[in-house]
This record gives sequence, structure tokens and C-alpha cells, in this order.
Amino acid sequence: AISTGRLLAAGGHHELAAEAYDRFAKVLTRVQDPKTQELVRSWETIPWQHRARRQMEQGQWEDAIASFAKMIDLNPDDWRFPAQRGSAHAELGAWEEALVDFSKAIELGSDVWTLREHRAKAHRMLGHWKEAADDFAVVPEYAAYGPGILQEVASLQLLAGDTQAYKTTCEQAFP
Repeated sequence: AISTGRLLAAGGHHELAAEAYDRFAKVLTRVQDPKTQELVRSWETIPWQHRARRQMEQGQWEDAIASFAKMIDLNPDDWRFPAQRGSAHAELGAWEEALVDFSKAIELGSDVWTLREHRAKAHRMLGHWKEAADDFAVVPEYAAYGPGILQEVASLQLLAGDTQAYKTTCEQAFP
């Protein structure tokens, strides 16, 4: 079932892949071992992942959000699902919902720096200047972008009224 599902998904047959994974998960639910049960929880999300991927490819953002919600219900400790749902919310311009989801993904322990970037963008769209600046400032990969990103951070700090942070950022950007 695993390899069949992978082959079907690779060929773009997401619904058939979802069915194969779903059948395999149902077989595994009969096993009472705790490790197997944990595996089942992750397997139960796979059909929903395929559905969500297809829905996003087709621009069906509301349906994708519903699929991600189901994945979160099935496996609430996986940071990837609120992160993906946050991205779908952002596509719709639902910035409050995106912010909640990105924050939840970060809270669940993800150290993926792009989540800070996405959350900073949501804060910026909502006019939360200080929070946006704080999130942008802690993303270490932004140093590679040079002074342009530091100008962004400095602008947000200035909008937030944080003149001390603004001064420090300007000193970093323009030594």
C-alpha cells in the first residue's frame, strides 16, 4: 500500500493514492501497540495531504483549509499542518487566521525560519509593526539579503515607535 500510494501520487493520481493510504491506515488501526497507533495517526493524514495538495494546485483555497483542519484534528502535534493552513489563509488574504496558524506552528516547536518570515508578513499586513519587525529581525537568513531587509526591519521599527531598535538596526545596516 505504501509503495502503491507513492507511485500513484507521483503520477498525479492523488485521489487513488489517498484511497491506498486510507486502506492501509485502517488495517493498522487493528494493532494496539502504542508506536503503531502513533504511526496510524500520521498515516491517517496522508489522504488529506493529497487532497489538500490537489486543492491548492487548483486554487481551491477554502477546500484546502478544510483539509488542513482535518489533518490538524487527526494529528494536532504536527507543526506542518497549521503552517500549511496558514499559507492557504494568506493566499485568501485572511491575515488574522494566517497569523494564528503560523504562531501555532512555531509554538509546536518548528525552527523553520520561513515560518517567522510568513508570520512577519501577516503581522505587517495587519499593521502590527513591532511584531513584524521582531519576527523579521530574528530570521538569520535575512543577513544574506544585505541592507535591503534591514531597511524593511528599520521601517517597521520606526512605524512601531521603537526608536532604540530603529537606531540599532540602522547602525547594523549602514556601518
